[in-house]
Amino acid sequence: MEQNLDPKIQEVLDHVKRADEAMIEAQANAAPNCFQTAKIWLETAQQSLHSAGEGTTEEEKKQLLHAKEYLRHLHETQAALQETRYD
Repeated sequence: MEQNLDPKIQEVLDHVKRADEAMIEAQANAAPNCFQTAKIWLETAQQSLHSAGEGTTEEEKKQLLHAKEYLRHLHETQAALQETRYD
């Protein structure tokens, strides 16, 4: 179903996926550079989400809502990692 999405929406989903992968690596690896990479991908995904608008089809709206909720989860994870490892 994702193949029919607007390119901006697909970009959001790709950035969220990369942020997720980077956060998993940051959790598995205590190196500060992994944490910084995850933060950068989170910021990139957040900017993409903001730039994408609201979507025009129901599927796009649904995908954006899921992306937004998942980013919220990733931000919470990032904050917890920062508090426990880097503060």
